[in-house]
Amino acid sequence: MENKTFKLLNGDCLDLLKTLPTGSVDMILTDPPYYVGMTHNSEKATFSDLNMLKPFFNQLFAELKRVSKQGAFIYIFTDWRTYPFLQPIMANFFEIKNMLVWDKIVGRVSPHYRNQHEIIIFATNGKSNRKIYSGSIITEKSFSSGAHSTNTKIHPTQKPVELLARLIEDGSDSGDVILDCFMGSGSCGIASLRLGREFIGIEIDENYFQAAENAITQEISLI
Repeated sequence: MENKTFKLLNGDCLDLLKTLPTGSVDMILTDPPYYVGMTHNSEKATFSDLNMLKPFFNQLFAELKRVSKQGAFIYIFTDWRTYPFLQPIMANFFEIKNMLVWDKIVGRVSPHYRNQHEIIIFATNGKSNRKIYSGSIITEKSFSSGAHSTNTKIHPTQKPVELLARLIEDGSDSGDVILDCFMGSGSCGIASLRLGREFIGIEIDENYFQAAENAITQEISLI
C-alpha cells in the first residue's frame, strides 16, 4: 500500500530494502526481534547461537547504511542481553553515539529486580551536525501501554506512539522520510504521520502487516 505520505511493504526486509533508492531515508527507527532467551528447542540461548544471526544483521545494516542519507540518525531497540551481540556488528556500519535507556516505570514486584527498561542503540550514518537537547534516559509515566488510535495492543512488543514521536522529533524534521523495517503494529508510522513526516514501513508477518495497515489508514483519516 502506498500514497504520497507513506509506503507499506509486506515481506522480508532484506529483499524489500533493496527496492529503496540509495540515500533516500532521513531517519531509521526500528525494533528488530531480540532473538535472545530461548532457542527453537526451548533451551536457553547462548552467544554461539546468536553467531548464526551475524550474516542476517550484517546484511541488514549494510542495506540500512545504503538507503540512509549522510548524517541520518539511526535508532535500534534492543535489550540488555542482546546489546553486547548487536552493538559491535552495528559499529561496523554506523557511528555509535550513545545508548539510550527507556525506563518503563513498571510497578510489579519481582524476586530478581524488575525488568523495567529497554535499550535503544543510537548511531549516525557518518558525521551529523544535528543537535539534541534531551538526556539519554527516557522516563515517562504518561506513555500508554502501546495502544494507538485503535485503542488496542496489536503486537506483543508494541511501543507507545508517544515514545517513538519523541525520538522522531529529536532525529528528523518535518517532511523527512522515516524508515521502520520491522513495522509490527505500525506505531512508528502513526507517530511519523502525526509529526508531518513521510513513512516507509516493512513487515514480514502478513497478519501484523494488515493490522498495521488498518491502523495507519485510520490515522490518516483522522489527520
